[in-house]
Amino acid sequence: MKRAFTFAAVVAGGLLAGGGASLAVAQLRPAEQVAGRDPSDEPPQFVPAGSVLVPLVFEDGQLAGYASIDVQLQVVAEESEAVAARMPLLLHAINLRTFRTPLAAGADGRLPDLQAFRRLVAIAADTAFGRGRVRHVAITQARPA
Repeated sequence: MKRAFTFAAVVAGGLLAGGGASLAVAQLRPAEQVAGRDPSDEPPQFVPAGSVLVPLVFEDGQLAGYASIDVQLQVVAEESEAVAARMPLLLHAINLRTFRTPLAAGADGRLPDLQAFRRLVAIAADTAFGRGRVRHVAITQARPA
C-alpha cells in the first residue's frame, strides 16, 4: 500500500512540476514564439549602405589613394526600415575609422584590403545600430577611385 501511495505522489508531483514549467515558459516567451513562429525564421533582407569612398592608408599612415566600395547589410526583415533610417550614422562611424585602419593592399597600395574593410564596417555597424542587429556585411563592388 505504501508503495502505491508513493507512486501516485510521484506522478502527481511530476504533473504539477511539468504544468508549472509550461505556464512559466508561456509567460516568459512571446506568443508568436510559443505558437512556433519565431521572428528570426523570416528571411533576412539586404539594406544598401551605398557607395563608400575609402582612403587607402599604409601601415605607416601614408595615403596611397582612394577606393569606392559598395556595401549592403543583411538584417532581419523587421529591422530593415530602422537600419535604413540610421544609415548616416553608419557612414559616420566608417569615416571615423578608415584613416586609422591600414586598408592599402597590393604592390603599390592601390587595391583595398576587402577583409579588413568588411571587419571595419561590421564594427561600425555595431556602433551605429547596436550589437547583433547586422547579421552580415556584403561587399558588392569595389573599384579604385
